Amino acid sequence: MKSFAGPALFLDRSDINTDEIIPAKYLTEITKQDLKPYILEDLKLPGFDPKGKKTAKARVVVSRANFGCGSSREHAPWFLKSMISMW
Repeated sequence: MKSFAGPALFLDRSDINTDEIIPAKYLTEITKQDLKPYILEDLKLPGFDPKGKKTAKARVVVSRANFGCGSSREHAPWFLKSMISMW
């Protein structure tokens, strides 16, 4: 079994889709670096701040079922892969 460690961001909701991970309106950005300011911008959860301290410190994302549902565009997985070095 693989272990993960670090501050976790718990997103207490199922069915978080790719548009909530990276809003489609930003898919014209050229680089992954250009997308970083918009990660989780459209995610609506009580008390959640996509630019807050908890999000900034997170290295692990924990959510309920079906995280990443929606389109199969590559931008949403870019977020997960780059999370370790992004904040």
